[in-house]
Amino acid sequence: ARNILLDQWNRLASYRSAVAVRICEASGPEAELDLLVIEHLPKNVGIVVPKPVAAASITRLPTDRSVWLMAEQSGIASYSSALCNAASVNGFIMGLKDMCETLGVAVDPNDLAYRYECSAVIDAAHRLSKPVFAGVLLGDNEAILKGFEEASNFGFDGVSLISTRHLALLGKANDR
Repeated sequence: ARNILLDQWNRLASYRSAVAVRICEASGPEAELDLLVIEHLPKNVGIVVPKPVAAASITRLPTDRSVWLMAEQSGIASYSSALCNAASVNGFIMGLKDMCETLGVAVDPNDLAYRYECSAVIDAAHRLSKPVFAGVLLGDNEAILKGFEEASNFGFDGVSLISTRHLALLGKANDR
């Protein structure tokens, strides 16, 4: 994946959307290799950090790049302020699938536990003046468009995308 990122960088850079690269868990050894590759990318490329378990794990990240934290575990809203104080955090990306697996519920906007966790993260991020994006939308085009609409209606500031197909699809939807 690191080599593909370097090979495909020019293609990614042609999109108007902000780009951030997901690293391995910030406290893990693979993160070091990820950060070495990121050093070769333009400074406007941000870093997405999964599972930010502790503030100490993100203090060692580069300070010259935007940092986005994955909100993947239940209860992260309660310590989001400490995480933001530990690094220059631009915002949060809700890891809906992982968070729901932790809770033992489906990714379902009608489920009360799901709604509670999403609302808690959205409210905490907004209190910190940080945007929060819904996690990656998967499925066919119809499912992705439905997920985008649900995320917008729920209060997310946007969605994170992982493919050029997503960018094209949601770009056309926004043009309507």
